Amino acid sequence: MKTTLILCCLAFILIGCQSNQANQQQSEAGPSCLPEHFTYACHSKMKKKVMSDATAVKVLNAYDYTYAGNLDKALDILLSIEPSNSHDRAVVDYYIGSISFQNQMPKQAVTYLNRAVNLKELNAHDHEKALKNLIEIFVGLNNHDAAKQQLKIYYTYLDRPLDKMAYQLLQKVQPDKQVVPKPVIHIQPKYPLHAAQANIVGHVQLVFDLNKQGIPINIKVTDSVPTGVFDKEAKAALAKWKYHVQLDENGNVLNGKQLKVQLNFEIE
Repeated sequence: MKTTLILCCLAFILIGCQSNQANQQQSEAGPSCLPEHFTYACHSKMKKKVMSDATAVKVLNAYDYTYAGNLDKALDILLSIEPSNSHDRAVVDYYIGSISFQNQMPKQAVTYLNRAVNLKELNAHDHEKALKNLIEIFVGLNNHDAAKQQLKIYYTYLDRPLDKMAYQLLQKVQPDKQVVPKPVIHIQPKYPLHAAQANIVGHVQLVFDLNKQGIPINIKVTDSVPTGVFDKEAKAALAKWKYHVQLDENGNVLNGKQLKVQLNFEIE
């Protein structure tokens, strides 16, 4: 889910990089919101700014690595960017924070997401998502006070009073012992050439554990049809997956043992 969020937001921003100088000047001349009235309703009416070409090229490069599941490389690229203006800085910080969150680096995510929203340079959609991500990070860290404070900031931005949904979210601060790790990066296995040429289809069932970074380890094949044909590629693909995990009070992954998955190999 988080990967989808990152990728869909990038599309809009990168399209804007093709705007000409006149459009950029028009964006900068748009209406602004007073600090005490910086709400989603006002923010969404402001003219949207676009990234400079130099920043956009590097962000697009980072996007390619994010799409391929190499979050560490994507972060390296984003962290190397030296933005030339505050809008570029906010956008780069937003993606560093979002990918850090996905990469199980909550403290770094908080630092960059906070800096992004404090600049008030993101478009309204990304600003709202950044505030919401901060709530989810603090909930995951079981930091009730920070989650509650961030929730108030989020609802102030939406210009809405705290409602039932807000209090339900706060109840999630305590770790859920029944939580099921969910994949955030899902890499499709390669189809063996000989199997494709022979029009062979099948599946592989695997069992695995998760480490604290949400990476599958101790991967074992429990069943495969046909036997041995797709095992290697199935294990290689699963090793590149990444899950969103929660840790218990001892720092162990909640329900991260003996997980099962089936990878299907079908010719369309």
